[in-house]
Amino acid sequence: MVKKQSGIGSGIKPKNVWDRLPAESDKAFHAFSTYLQMPVGARNKSEVATMLGYQSFSSVMRWSSDFNWDARVGAYDSHMQALALETQAQSRTEAAENATMQLLMEIDQAAKLMTRAHRILLNRMENPDEFKMHELKTFVDSMRNLDDLRRRALGMPTVFTRQVADQLEPETLFVITQQGSRPAGEVDGYGEDQ
Repeated sequence: MVKKQSGIGSGIKPKNVWDRLPAESDKAFHAFSTYLQMPVGARNKSEVATMLGYQSFSSVMRWSSDFNWDARVGAYDSHMQALALETQAQSRTEAAENATMQLLMEIDQAAKLMTRAHRILLNRMENPDEFKMHELKTFVDSMRNLDDLRRRALGMPTVFTRQVADQLEPETLFVITQQGSRPAGEVDGYGEDQ
């Protein structure tokens, strides 16, 4: 005779197939739970009988058949695997978000440094004795790298802007000063008007 779980009518279905079934006795569910908690790939019904002190292996085999242990354990394992994959995906997403936030903070710091460098460069351009053309090239390269970092952090393409900038001829670049703009070749003694 199968002892039913107290408080559960035979018509109530469990939430999960690995939960206690309405017709499953205390002993049968305890045996199933023991089997369920064994490591995947190492589950053994005869080991369950031994662990629980049953003289006969036949009770465990009957419960396994009557209460469909293999399908229930398979559903449980699939559920646990899905939870593990979801947790891994969430961890990767959180790590990516944290890395993006860190990168954006670093970009912000770099932008502040670039702004200060830009002011210094503009001041030097007003005094041709202090200005060196390589400083402008270094500054432009730094601005391009900063723009690339910002675009990468936001998932935007960087190739187009880099290709366009690389295709510019030096004579098409203009230096902008407070007095107006002039071709870059005329700055720091590199132009013909010096």
